[in-house]
Amino acid sequence: VVVVVPHWGTQYTHTPGPEQRLVARRLVAAGADLVVGGHPHWVQGMDRVGDAVVMHSLGNLVFDMDFMTQTMEGVTLTATFWGSRLVGVTLSPYVLDDRFRPRLVGGARGGDILRDVWSHSTGPFRSGR
Repeated sequence: VVVVVPHWGTQYTHTPGPEQRLVARRLVAAGADLVVGGHPHWVQGMDRVGDAVVMHSLGNLVFDMDFMTQTMEGVTLTATFWGSRLVGVTLSPYVLDDRFRPRLVGGARGGDILRDVWSHSTGPFRSGR
């Protein structure tokens, strides 16, 4: 299993840039099974490239950026492999508390965070499909 964790993308946006999607395709072509990016400080969309999954940004896990709501939110990604085959991914939304610790969240707030991911995703991960 090859997991690549690039530091990429434009800060403070939910939308992965075209260069991220190009690099993701090239990483998968080079053998990546899963690509999980970071740097934008906000959650971004998720794509499928062949059999691989690309999560462009998980958001901030532990970071003291409390100047906007989106920098206090994120998702964890759980990847399930059957041998070397990626068979599933699960996203769990969280918010950072007043001491910048991630706390899983459900309900409307969790739904809003996941909608930010799905609305900027492609293929089977795109909202409304």
